[in-house]
Amino acid sequence: NTYAIRVKTDDGNGYTLEQELTITIEDVSEATDTNILTFVLGEQTGEADIDIVNNTVSIEVAYGTNLTNLSPTITVYAGATISPSDVTDFSAAVTYTVTAEEPTVTEEWTVTVTEAASNETDILTFALVAQTSEATINAANHTVSIEVANGTDLTDLEPTITVSAGASISPSGAQDFSESVAYTATAEDGSTTQS
Repeated sequence: NTYAIRVKTDDGNGYTLEQELTITIEDVSEATDTNILTFVLGEQTGEADIDIVNNTVSIEVAYGTNLTNLSPTITVYAGATISPSDVTDFSAAVTYTVTAEEPTVTEEWTVTVTEAASNETDILTFALVAQTSEATINAANHTVSIEVANGTDLTDLEPTITVSAGASISPSGAQDFSESVAYTATAEDGSTTQS
């Protein structure tokens, strides 16, 4: 749109200046920004890592989170849209398409959600070939009691032990159970142990 404006001024001493100005107002083009600005999940353990060079988002959620049914809150530039925009299965990387305010400009983003490592260190099962009944596992006191057949050589027994997902236990192999044996369970994340 073009507008003509006539400006007339008087300097107060009888001198008059008159000039015509033309003003052109151009329509502002629609924005072409296609960046993801924020990506938030209620179950996340820290801020999302948004890489605007490679168009990727990486985010970690708490251990045990069901990755198949997550509903992210995503922020893009004003006027832009993103899809999908609903509950999503993140058990594999998900491709999002951001469409700028200028609808001919689109960009794909890859979002990867990972589950944090477990911090659980429980002994779930403890079995010996010579046992006479199920082991009694007291997770609160970190003890295992098991009875074996009378006359069993306690100095060379190899237990079968199941621990929390991702955890490890030591020592392994045959042990001398003529006295108490201390086991150390280490969580998948390496941060928690119990003996």
